[in-house]
Amino acid sequence: NDVYVYASSFAEKSKYVYVTHWDGKSWSDISPQVADDVSEVWSTADGAFWLRLAKRFLVRRGGSWESLAPAGVTEEIRSADRAPDGTLWARFGDDLWHYTAAGAWEKAVLPRGADGGRMRADWVAWLDGDMLIGVSDSGGRDNYVFRSRRPDEVLDMTPREGGDEAAAKQAKKTVFGRV
Repeated sequence: NDVYVYASSFAEKSKYVYVTHWDGKSWSDISPQVADDVSEVWSTADGAFWLRLAKRFLVRRGGSWESLAPAGVTEEIRSADRAPDGTLWARFGDDLWHYTAAGAWEKAVLPRGADGGRMRADWVAWLDGDMLIGVSDSGGRDNYVFRSRRPDEVLDMTPREGGDEAAAKQAKKTVFGRV
């Protein structure tokens, strides 16, 4: 019986977000106190209601809103995708992040491109239980698709001293490889 209705203003000087909820008996104004653009809304099987803002997500579970973004990350959200297991994959700037079922943000470690620069995740998709990540090099010239070898695992995403390559070596396993 849960129904959510969302609206926002497009006026530059009076931005607001309005959300109302029908619980099967009555309507309630559950609007978050933010003045930001909302680019996407969705609900999940656990009853949570999500708003994608420019640089963070707002999620409502129960009676309050929670602001979600990786610590220290200030780049805009370029994409957000929900995995079949209900977890969230989001690209902040050029970095791909995974919001786990345990409620933690983990940064995806991608290999270096042919030009030696960092690779950027352009899109994420799922096919036959496998996760696919479309990536390009820093110049945008070379494009690759990485496919998981074990759908129950993801890249080791914990940043470590020595940069992305050191983190990938410390993982001692290849979860994604060139197709």
